[in-house]
Amino acid sequence: MGHVFISYARADREYAVKLAQMLEDVGLSIWLDDRIAPGSHFDETIESALDSAEKVVVIWSASSVKSQWVRAEAGEGLRRGVLIPVAVDLSKIPLEFRRVQALDFSRWSGLADAPEFRSLERYLRSSSPVSSKLSADPRDEASDVRAELVSADRYHGNLRIRIHTGERSYRLDHEGLGRNQVLRLDGKIVAEGGGLFQLEDYFRCEKVAPGIELLELSVHGNAFRGIDHFAVRLNGRSVLTSALPLSRGMEVVIAVSVIFGIATIVGIELVLATFGKGTAAWWLIPAGSLLLLFAWHFRRRRR
Repeated sequence: MGHVFISYARADREYAVKLAQMLEDVGLSIWLDDRIAPGSHFDETIESALDSAEKVVVIWSASSVKSQWVRAEAGEGLRRGVLIPVAVDLSKIPLEFRRVQALDFSRWSGLADAPEFRSLERYLRSSSPVSSKLSADPRDEASDVRAELVSADRYHGNLRIRIHTGERSYRLDHEGLGRNQVLRLDGKIVAEGGGLFQLEDYFRCEKVAPGIELLELSVHGNAFRGIDHFAVRLNGRSVLTSALPLSRGMEVVIAVSVIFGIATIVGIELVLATFGKGTAAWWLIPAGSLLLLFAWHFRRRRR
């Protein structure tokens, strides 16, 4: 591929030189204006390098947003569809360039394996126009980071989710209810947890695989209904939220349970009011039926 032109303000020179060196270390050809040969015409040399650049990286900062040189160079990259904006702080980008989403480097660690740098490298190596493809979130490896639900068994607490990081895909499995919850990534246990009756758990895993700096899973429900809904966050961004509907059979079970519960209360009141406390044992009939219903439900759910 051709060279990458980096546009920056003088105040950001140290930052631009460091970024250029790191990009060269991964095999990219970089052009900076500090490499203009003595005796060359400054403006003509810059114009020639800009015209022949395959990609134009503009470093937006508090200084560069005020620079007419940087704006002009960014404008040429925008016109040709090869502009890749990099925002190093929270300064407001000039209006004409805001429709091209900038890669957020304001929290970049300065390391080559950080998500921000990997995203930039990937876009620079791309052979297609990039200005319209840049992501709003620097932590999620651009728009390639996503997740999808493959299968779910709410009554046993089992979820299978496919995670895509842009570099590769992973299988995420949540297994179990109550105290016996396990979270696996490609078959490897990465977290365990759980409560006795309530299924209100939050799993957080850091640096568990390439492209996954932070993986978060929250599940909600209880031991009777199983999982009601869950949410997945990847590298700080929400990638999947889903509610699991009750099955028709479960809706019937809940409806019958409510009816039997009401019948139990009414039965107790009628027996006590009619015959007195001496025959209060009659309430065991509807209560026993309710217990049998619960036992049948749990036996069916654990098969």
